[in-house]
Amino acid sequence: MTRFLVTGAAGFIGSALVRALAEHGEQVRGLDNLSTGKRENLAGAKVDFREADLNDFPAVADACRGVEYVLHQAALPSVPKSVADPLASNSAAPKNAPSAFRLAEALLCFPQQR
Repeated sequence: MTRFLVTGAAGFIGSALVRALAEHGEQVRGLDNLSTGKRENLAGAKVDFREADLNDFPAVADACRGVEYVLHQAALPSVPKSVADPLASNSAAPKNAPSAFRLAEALLCFPQQR
């Protein structure tokens, strides 16, 4: 059984990945700050869910512990929000890249898993 971490697990795509992996018998850990995702998207799914932001390094490092694969879906995803308020969306977009780097940094804490 393979162990996966899905970031953005409570979003539309992340929750679909969580369900598909769990239905195939994989162990799934989900991480989401619930800023745009919804906990109810994971209702009934067999997942070790952790509510945390990718900017919370200790929480991210803990979520990475023991996983073999990371499916990074966390982002600021809303096209309608970006159209309605492009200035705010563009000022928030730089958070996506640093969050991905923090995730990679957390994974480096567990070199035996690479």
